Amino acid sequence: MADSKISALPASTTPLAGTEVLPIVQGTATKQVSVANLTAGRAVSALSLTTTNGAVIQGLTVGKGANAVAGNTAVGVGALASGSLSGGYNVAVGPYALFVNAAGLNNTAIGAGSIQANTAGNSNVGIGINSLYNSTGSNNVGLGAYAGSALTTGNNNTIIGSVAGTAGLSDTVIIAAGSAERMRIDSSGVISYTGSLTVSAYTETIVSSGTVGASATLAITAGTVLTATLTSATACTFTMPTATAGKSFILLLKQPASGTATTATFTGVKFNASGAPTITATVGKMDILTFVADGTNWYGSYSQGYTP
Repeated sequence: MADSKISALPASTTPLAGTEVLPIVQGTATKQVSVANLTAGRAVSALSLTTTNGAVIQGLTVGKGANAVAGNTAVGVGALASGSLSGGYNVAVGPYALFVNAAGLNNTAIGAGSIQANTAGNSNVGIGINSLYNSTGSNNVGLGAYAGSALTTGNNNTIIGSVAGTAGLSDTVIIAAGSAERMRIDSSGVISYTGSLTVSAYTETIVSSGTVGASATLAITAGTVLTATLTSATACTFTMPTATAGKSFILLLKQPASGTATTATFTGVKFNASGAPTITATVGKMDILTFVADGTNWYGSYSQGYTP
């Protein structure tokens, strides 16, 4: 065989099958080795590694998931495995994380079965085994084993702790200690808390009703400290809000600054044995009335004759 330069040899067919042989010097002898055995059984250092499909490292599949969609990261068997996958910029770490995701974008699932049922929901974050397992909505966060695992179509939820939530729940924050729910903020902004609550300082919202005429309806949806000023020589009848059990509020009721002092009455309120108050009949004075409900009635008490 005539001597030839390597550059003069014909190009091989790639990718290599691994059975091709190369000459090597081992000890003082020249021997042959197959391409497949060049690095078999020894550690390999590499600055980068590019594979046409998911790489398998000690049985762990690492890649972009099905269809090798740009921006996706998949680590683990079944992660981002849907043959219909088209959504990008998803991260799935753990067996069957984002398993059936198809069109969903920008999801992060860390933990076996995390966000497994999602097909088209976007921007969800699940951290923990089976977190957000059944969720198909968007903008949900589940932190903890099985956190939010019962959510389905709901959106914009945050669940911290191992609580499942409920199907269709939306716009809700749940904080749990383990599997025991401690606090919930619902879609209306109402906060529910289970257990003892210690508050070092708080400020109630004051709602001004301004100057009222012959009738006025008291509302406590925006705050529980209300102010109202009576109109000169005009008695006012106040209609109370619904007597929801546990609700309470304070009314700062002022006489007009000038003119003729007047009176006020309150519908459906039970006062003590002394009866309903006679509003301080002096211009510029203020009475403070406190109301609490038991679910059926409003009960009132009062303190009078303040100068604001």
